[in-house]
Amino acid sequence: MSNLMIFRKKSIPSDTQYGDDVGVVSAGKSIVSENLSEQILEGKLTYITSSEFSEGSTRVYLNGIYMTRGQDYDEVNHNKVVFINEISERFVSKDVSTLSIVYSTK
Repeated sequence: MSNLMIFRKKSIPSDTQYGDDVGVVSAGKSIVSENLSEQILEGKLTYITSSEFSEGSTRVYLNGIYMTRGQDYDEVNHNKVVFINEISERFVSKDVSTLSIVYSTK
């Protein structure tokens, strides 16, 4: 009996106009892990992804802290995350150095 081996193809991370270190894993649906840290500005509420994401698929982290969709941020137009004002005042400040997002592409 022969063994069947399946390999998943992973693209090499690349930079985009919205962020850097974009990596895509293809396995039926594309999963994107993107670093949006270059977009951070104190008090800024809206951050743009390089690709459109499927509704409800986003996982957002500020300085490694997981943010909750609907409580900390909302998804807008399938390519933006908007932080709720209270979170922006507390977390999106000069102390935030890392903003990352993982999502499924549309």
